[in-house]
Amino acid sequence: MMTPKEDYLNVIKNTQLIALDFIIINEKKQVLLGYRNNNPAKNTWFTFGSRIFKDETFEEGCQRVSCNE
Repeated sequence: MMTPKEDYLNVIKNTQLIALDFIIINEKKQVLLGYRNNNPAKNTWFTFGSRIFKDETFEEGCQRVSCNE
């Protein structure tokens, strides 16, 4: 189900959203980062992550984000 844009922007304006960010470190203590090729953060490094969807548990969100990213 898609939330209408106006409703979504109103939620963002008036509530806190839960976000997930993953820091992935290998056995050599190297950190995996992504590099953005698109706007608005073009040419910057980032960690992988996303937000938790409405009616999604924290665990479901972690599973979805880790698989998709």
